[in-house]
Amino acid sequence: KSVVPEGSSVAEADDGRSGVFMHPTKGKLFTYVFEKRRNVAYVFDTESGGWLKMPISWEKNVSYVKTMIDHVQSAVPRWKDVRSIVAALRASNYR
Repeated sequence: KSVVPEGSSVAEADDGRSGVFMHPTKGKLFTYVFEKRRNVAYVFDTESGGWLKMPISWEKNVSYVKTMIDHVQSAVPRWKDVRSIVAALRASNYR
């Protein structure tokens, strides 16, 4: 089932790049990794009705990103800096 909000500009919601992020003050936020020159994580802003680029401090808490972080930390247990892991995931186009 799609987690992308109805009426958003995302054409294909069931491609594994959509998710939900629970922000401590904003509540439930919809997320999506747009395929551009590089894949970029965005969050849907219900107030503006548009997608905003997601900060690393939020992105590290999205379920599919957490899974990737866990895989990296399993492979490299001494790598503890989660923000640098997310930055590396971004740089590698989430591959």
